[in-house]
Amino acid sequence: MCHWGKLEFDLADVLTAALWICHKSQHPIPPELYSCPGLTGASEMATFHGSILGFTHKVQYSLGDMMLSTQIFEKTEPRDSVYAILGLLKSKEASSDRGTALLEVNYAKPVPDIMRDATRYALSESGHLGSVIGASCGLYDEAADDGFATWAMWVYQSRGLDPIPQFAPDCELGWACRGLEPATLLADVSRGPGVLLGEGFITDRAIVTTIPYNEGIYDYDGLYHWLISVKDLFLKSYDHDADTKYFALASTLVVGRERSMRRAQPDDLAMFKSYLKSLNVLEDIPPPTDPNGERAEHLQALVDSTQASSLYCCHRRFFVTAEGRMGLGPSSMQAGDLVVVLRGGSLPLILRESDALYWLIGPAYVHGIMDGEAVQEWKARNEPEQVFPIV
Repeated sequence: MCHWGKLEFDLADVLTAALWICHKSQHPIPPELYSCPGLTGASEMATFHGSILGFTHKVQYSLGDMMLSTQIFEKTEPRDSVYAILGLLKSKEASSDRGTALLEVNYAKPVPDIMRDATRYALSESGHLGSVIGASCGLYDEAADDGFATWAMWVYQSRGLDPIPQFAPDCELGWACRGLEPATLLADVSRGPGVLLGEGFITDRAIVTTIPYNEGIYDYDGLYHWLISVKDLFLKSYDHDADTKYFALASTLVVGRERSMRRAQPDDLAMFKSYLKSLNVLEDIPPPTDPNGERAEHLQALVDSTQASSLYCCHRRFFVTAEGRMGLGPSSMQAGDLVVVLRGGSLPLILRESDALYWLIGPAYVHGIMDGEAVQEWKARNEPEQVFPIV
């Protein structure tokens, strides 16, 4: 029996329904249903309760996986973002005395410290930065204001923000740190418990950004106006007659993926690329207001065919770098922020330097360096690796 607020349901029925709806995501489903936290929560729960649904495979989940997946759940006690899921782990044995201390249940401990220590444990357990990347999601300003380390997971309510996809190191879809040695300093607290030591290098610097797109994933009117600002920045930065540049622009706005989540090819983005070319930066053509109008239908087809264009741009900025690259980064990034590749990072990270320390602004998609290309360029320059103290 599942107790969901004041309601009670048979758990198998809830999870089965949630999985069915997610499976039908390629078909027309009311947008308000997809914005419902309950659907996301139930579909996440289903992955942890395969035996209830008769799944034959067994999945081992780490603390980082659990913390990231259960952030969508509402909690009357924010400390339960960590403590309530410890019993759900397949193995609760910490790898060391230090790990045991990090996970010790203590409801008198400040929430930022709990999330910091649990994140440290999750990073040490996994050896990669996926949990940090997934949980930060460009909400740096709010996390810092609440006293959280910028690299730590923190308690937040869903804002409809889809994380930039991450993949395993051997996946054909890429791994930005491919070619670097494994991370070794994620458990190092020599600079204090609030400092995370990341090993890697600076690959680029943002020189200009658009405003963030904060209108929502189904606000096509807002998406239209934001894409106008992207096109304007693009025209000022590149030879816009080059077809390869338009492919890079289209690919950036869908984080390099097509609908099935495989790597996007030119044919996959042909319509999106054509649409971006047709945008008039003078805005003398009104945005879509009539849902039955030709432009509205074109934009609806655009969103349907690429899917990620409205999902992954939400609460993010389009930016151009000093090396001429284009990317999609956190809403709180700004000109001058660094594009960094760290050991164990499937995605590039945006860092901001401050008094010899660094703030983690969030993950980014940077076209052209998502498959280890930046690592190879860095090795060719024979530059030393840096250690970034992130607070």
